[in-house]
Amino acid sequence: MSGLAQAGFNWSAPLVHSQVKPRPCPDCGVTITSPGRQRCVACSAARRAKSERQRMTSACAQCGQYRRANTPSGLCKACSFARNRKLIPCPRCGTQFWPWEGRPDHARKYCGSACWKPKAPPKTPKPIFYATCLLCSVTFRKRGERNTCCSKRCRANYQARLRKLKLKGLAPVVITAQHVYQRDGGACALCGEPVDMAIPYPHPLAPTVDHIIPVTRAGEHSMKNVQLAHARCNLSKGNRMHEARGGAGAGPVGRSAIAGKTGAEINSSQDLLPVRGAGA
Repeated sequence: MSGLAQAGFNWSAPLVHSQVKPRPCPDCGVTITSPGRQRCVACSAARRAKSERQRMTSACAQCGQYRRANTPSGLCKACSFARNRKLIPCPRCGTQFWPWEGRPDHARKYCGSACWKPKAPPKTPKPIFYATCLLCSVTFRKRGERNTCCSKRCRANYQARLRKLKLKGLAPVVITAQHVYQRDGGACALCGEPVDMAIPYPHPLAPTVDHIIPVTRAGEHSMKNVQLAHARCNLSKGNRMHEARGGAGAGPVGRSAIAGKTGAEINSSQDLLPVRGAGA
């Protein structure tokens, strides 16, 4: 007879928990109210453990755990498998180890995590290259082979000047005041006074590049035909060919023609013609 029948369960009536009569556990005497259960939870687990131990005859000779009765070596399955293991050398450090140590899912190739995931070797530092900006002549660190300017702003201005020179039919050589400043010793080639590179254009004393032979007079656009000049001196000269004192054929006004003269002497002399549009 089943446990429900012994408890007086009515199969024809709907299932209600109150239909099951409380009854004591036959092993420990605890009251059982669950339908279909003959013993309490603790007694059921103890009986299962006892049944499992009854199938074991003796303990393992190495680890002390119970082993199956049919094991001929006197060891449990894990110890019997470990006794016949074969050590292999680690391919990285050479240490002898057993690939199945710790019962992994598959055989290991290295002895441990230190050899399995070794530290990455230190990266070789990349060589550092420095270059001079083609526009402002500032030394900067290059980030690539095509990096020729120190910043995006200088690169945009440099390309704009190249396009402007191409439209005028001149040589694609960008010449700035910084390029001519050191060559001319930082002095204006027309008045001889020092030039301050910190003064921005259109200040009268701002640094500019003057063509000795104007481009409109078939002068070439190169370092040989340019000189450093103030903005006022460059505008006063204009695009005209001037002859030094001494008559025709003396040559155009250049760095050596008016060296040592002050700005007042140059402006008051006849070496420079007035600005275009001024009175005669």
